[in-house]
Amino acid sequence: MVVDRNLSDHYAQSGYMYRAGYDGCLKFWSQQSIASGPADYYYGGCVPLGETHTFWEQMVFTSSGYRIRSNVDNHMIRQSTGDPFQYWDTPFGVQFEEEATYRESTIAGRPTSKQVMSGSEVQRYSDDRYVTIAGNAAVGGSSDSYLWHYDMPANNQYRMWRD
Repeated sequence: MVVDRNLSDHYAQSGYMYRAGYDGCLKFWSQQSIASGPADYYYGGCVPLGETHTFWEQMVFTSSGYRIRSNVDNHMIRQSTGDPFQYWDTPFGVQFEEEATYRESTIAGRPTSKQVMSGSEVQRYSDDRYVTIAGNAAVGGSSDSYLWHYDMPANNQYRMWRD
């Protein structure tokens, strides 16, 4: 997730989402809030549990200014229509998380097939190099339910699952 400095509801994020109305269907998903409220976008069909995919936010320059692309593997889910440099407070920040605002049953991952997030990197503005987040920031987490869990078994790796 890319966020503005003041966390003022400006962000672009991508990942997996259980789409409402598609029981048990895990979808590729992006949510962007560049200049106004958030909008959700979905890509492709149902994703089987246990598959590994790479999600990434990309800053690109177009003839209309800067845009943020939300990607999965080699596919673009969404390109913003607004220029974040016009609406966001800089410098931008990076966050990694898994969230659920509904029943615990909407959490991806099971005890025998945990949702794994690893290899997280950030692209530096100064030289365009990709650098690991390992050792760069303290990583915390929380669970407000005894029915879902997370752990960090290795540096730069996060897992989440539900009972």
